[in-house]
This record gives sequence, C-alpha cells and structure tokens, in this order.
Amino acid sequence: MEGFHKRRAIALIAAALPVVASAQEARITGRVSNESAVPIAGANVRIGAMGLGAITGNDGRYSFIVPAARISGQSVVLTARLLGYREQTATITLRAGTITQDFTLVTAPTMLSQLVVTGEGTSTTREHLTTTINTVDTTLIRRATEPQNVVSALAGKAPNVVVRTQSGEPGSSASIKIRGDASLTGTNQPLFVVDGQPVDNTTVSTNGGNQSTVTQNRVADINPNDIESVDILKGAAASAIYGARAANGVVLITTKRGHAGQTKFTFLTTETFDHASPEDILQHTYAQGLDGLDGSCGTPDCVAQRWAWGPAIGTSNPSYNHLDEIFKTGLTADNNLTVSGGNERTTFYVSGGLTAQDGMIKGPNNKYNRASARLKATHELSSRVTVSGNFNYVDTRGNYVQKGSNVSGLLLGALRTPPSYNNEDYLTSIGL
Repeated sequence: MEGFHKRRAIALIAAALPVVASAQEARITGRVSNESAVPIAGANVRIGAMGLGAITGNDGRYSFIVPAARISGQSVVLTARLLGYREQTATITLRAGTITQDFTLVTAPTMLSQLVVTGEGTSTTREHLTTTINTVDTTLIRRATEPQNVVSALAGKAPNVVVRTQSGEPGSSASIKIRGDASLTGTNQPLFVVDGQPVDNTTVSTNGGNQSTVTQNRVADINPNDIESVDILKGAAASAIYGARAANGVVLITTKRGHAGQTKFTFLTTETFDHASPEDILQHTYAQGLDGLDGSCGTPDCVAQRWAWGPAIGTSNPSYNHLDEIFKTGLTADNNLTVSGGNERTTFYVSGGLTAQDGMIKGPNNKYNRASARLKATHELSSRVTVSGNFNYVDTRGNYVQKGSNVSGLLLGALRTPPSYNNEDYLTSIGL
C-alpha cells in the first residue's frame, strides 16, 4: 500500500511539470488588419532580434512561442510587414504568459506597380507591358558634362544603349542606338517621343566633302532641366504602339509640369570648363629654310621657304608652339529659371533657359547658343473636362569651324608652319 502511494505521488509530480514549464513561456499573439479592419493573411510578424515569428492565417491572426530560457523581462521590437503595406513596429516587454499585440497596416500603393505611359493617351502598368524598359535617372542627365545635348547626356546611363557624338565641338550632334544594327543605309536610331509628340533626331550635312561643319540634332533643342522622366523601350511592343518608325525602339521623354501648392521658384546655374592639352610634336631645333639656308627669300618660287630645315634656332630667332596658338580654355555657361505651382483645378510650369558654349578653338567660329522657353499648364473645367497646353520655343544659333582639306585644315596648317614663324601676328591682325 505504501508503494502504491509513492507511485501515485511521482505520477502527479510528473503530470504537473509541463504545466509549470508552460507557465514560464511567453505566447505572442494578435491580429493584423488593414485600415478598413479587414484581416490580412500572409503577413509576417516576428521578433527580428530573436529570429522568432509567425505568418498570419486567413483570419489575420498569428501566434508563436518564446521559450522560457530566452525571457528575462527585456523589451523587444515586434515587426509586422507585407509587400504592398508600410511596415509597422511595436515594442513589447517579454514576460511569462500571453502577450497580445494587434497591428493595422497602411497600404503603400507606390510599391504595388508602376504606371508607364507608352503612347499618346495610352498607359499601362510595367508588369503588363511584357517588354524591357530602362528608366534613366534625370538627375544624372542634369549633372552630365554635356548639358547642351540630351542625347549625349544619356551615354552610360542605360544598359545596351550606345551614344555616338559627332565631335567635341560646340553644337556637334549625337545619335543613339539601342537595338543593334538593323540596316545598311538607315540611321538605326530609335524614335524619340516628347510628351506624346514624335521628334526626328536625324541630322543633315551642311555641305559636302571637306567643306562641311558639325551639325546639330533636333532632340538637343530640349532643355535637360525641363525633363521629368526618360524611359527607353526596347521590345517589339514599341513597334506595336508607334508603328514602323519604332522598329529600333523608343525613347520616351516626359517634361515637367506644375503641381497644386505653393508657387516654387528655382534658379540653377552651371559653368563648365574645357581645356585641351595637345602634345607639341614639332622640332624646335631648326628654323624656316632648307639645307641650313634661311628660307625668307620672299619669292613664290623659293623652295627654301617651304621647309623647316634652315639654320639652327638661337636666342635671336625664337621658336613658337603653334598648338597653343589654336587652342584656348573653353567655357559653357548654363542658366535656368523655373516657376511652378497652382491649385486643385489649375497647374502651371514656366521655364526659361540659356546655354552659351564657347569652344576650345580660338576665333569666332566655335560657338553655340540655345535659348528656350516652355509653358505647360492644365485647367479643370469640370469633373469630366480638363484642358491642357504645352508650348515650347527654342532658338539655337551657332558658328562652326569648317573642316579643312589636306592643305587648309587648322591642325595640319599649324603643324606645317615652321617653328620660327609666329602665327600670333597673323591671328592678331584679324582680331582673333
């Protein structure tokens, strides 16, 4: 009988142990819902520092256990998160027993999808477009070293996009290729669409052969400070919207617009310097002449004056760096003023820009100026009728260096001049 009572006491103690252990645990529970009190399923609720958590069920409820060994009355951060909602946190104190913490998550629509304007009056979400889209950060365009040309500023800003610039002279054109070569005679450039309006970016030669100058592309008329977004479409969906002209892709450019609120004034000014450091490759040992004879014979048929192998150059017969006679430090000044604002029914955006570029070659024929003005406004006549307008005026002017032939090119002519001949006297006489 005594043994029976002992076995019964041991059994009662063993049965009580789980109850004691359970009492030392902490059960974290609660409900996750949205702003309309509707339960949210699939939300992740966890204590990140401990790596413990649970997923809410269809009723929005969650529950998980914190072991007794990890409870010391400390405060921890409990986090509830789900894609499409803003993350919410709460600080709780761990203790034995049940701890209830509810969450109300606020939707974050900007995280769900992105709206892409694919054509005039046509828009879709990026997920439904089923084509590759590259979005260029417009702040990188405004910070580029080519503020006068939007196309040149796209270089290195998007994958698989090749930008080709005609030269480094002021007013030189730029072209773009985003889908590879498609023809032997075409330009292979994409279609540019600015605020729904197609723009031709091709250039026309100013003259033939060695008498031509640099030519400007028309997309360069756009003021980079007026650009809100740049999207590059590479897939066949571009052709489906814009036709055969978009066979090589589409570059969508959307300009800025006004927003309801306080009127904002912005003034930006940028100055960029360009300096060429060409290597002087001429010899500076012998003066004008031939076979050690002075070449200043002064007659047209004098052979010696055509060469630079005359007498040795001394202190009385100095030599000159003819490349320094051609190049100088170029300056590009870019100034922009914008005014935007409006109310709930009317918005406006007004901008004015002036770009003045003075190139690195001395003289009056290495300059490019662009003056632009833009007005973009909307007015809501009624809940169903909205009137909008977009006006843009651009005035571009340039003086360009003519390409020389094999005897009259600037660099070739300078390098052919004997080192003892001072070209500065001639340049000064014509006001350069």
